[in-house]
Amino acid sequence: MIETLRLSTLKSYGILDTPAEAAFDAIAFEAARALHVPSAVVSFIDEDRQWYKAKVGIDGAFVPRAISFCTHILDSDEVTVVADAQLDPRFARNPFVTGAPHIRFYAAAPIKALNRQRVGTICVFDTTPRAGTTDRERRHLSALAAFPGGFGTFDELFELLTLIQTGKIAPIPVLLFGREFWEKVVNFDALVEEGVVSERDLGIFTYVETAEEAWDVVREFYEEQAKKEG
Repeated sequence: MIETLRLSTLKSYGILDTPAEAAFDAIAFEAARALHVPSAVVSFIDEDRQWYKAKVGIDGAFVPRAISFCTHILDSDEVTVVADAQLDPRFARNPFVTGAPHIRFYAAAPIKALNRQRVGTICVFDTTPRAGTTDRERRHLSALAAFPGGFGTFDELFELLTLIQTGKIAPIPVLLFGREFWEKVVNFDALVEEGVVSERDLGIFTYVETAEEAWDVVREFYEEQAKKEG
């Protein structure tokens, strides 16, 4: 990843130093709830800092990038899990491990922009180490990280659909930001007729126009999942 492109992408979003928003706050609360931790952050990382767009269980507006856990996450598309930061050479001497808030367990998923640049993260942490995370918890965190950036290209959309069709990831709501845009670039009826997708596949697609609408969709989805699991 080219850092200059990543930074220019981040700045083009105009999100840094903006006021708190309910939709982002809800994502942070859901991340903390889903992974059973006291602290969660939705953040964006510029040249010098990890800036908090939303947070649960911590104070402050940012941390210097030099001591940020999440700056390490920008090198991978995968969910990163640190079972015990005291045993990880990347973090063992970090001031947030040796001092307050005494982080031991940490997990994070990258927030990717439409051009696939990793501009931030959703992370959770706890003062107690744990053995790791479940597949469901990692999928949940990854799904939450998708909403701030949105699914931005035709290829990304069908890559995700293929993963769902082949059972490699569990079905999740696929959010299409901007109905007018997607109806111009994709003829879903034709794709069904050609056998590329099925009517059932189309059921996972939901058009949204705002982050608030996106969060309503994902909240309702996980509420339904919780009911099914009893």
